Amino acid sequence: MRYLLLALCLLAIKIASAQENKRNNAAVDMLPPVFTKQTVGKSGEFITLMTFSNDPEKDCSVKEASPAVRIVKLPANGALFLQIGSRTTRYPEKNPLSACNGKVVTALYLVYRSDAGFHGTDVFSVAVEQGTEGVTKMGYTVTVQ
Repeated sequence: MRYLLLALCLLAIKIASAQENKRNNAAVDMLPPVFTKQTVGKSGEFITLMTFSNDPEKDCSVKEASPAVRIVKLPANGALFLQIGSRTTRYPEKNPLSACNGKVVTALYLVYRSDAGFHGTDVFSVAVEQGTEGVTKMGYTVTVQ
């Protein structure tokens, strides 16, 4: 009986947490994007729109947690992909993190591909949550030639 009560309490907490996340997502979805990136690409080709990764700490150690990316508005004439890869850090010489140049870190790439034969403009948005920095809504406008 004690385990059943514990399981029911955990389930109630999980449901309450999911409802709170849903309210927070709805609030973010209603906000305008913090910025809108515009780019141009060819029909049917993959276009890398954004790279998300964690910067190294001052000692060049890296937290490998990836940001949470959620699609707020789907593109009407294409598809979005999240691709896991890596990138090599490069900072200007005067940046304190320049000592970490050459460090390979995990990266998450946001990639768009238009439907075959589509030519025109496609608009969509994503919400990104990266650690304690909160949620940022980003808009994208892709002109497909």
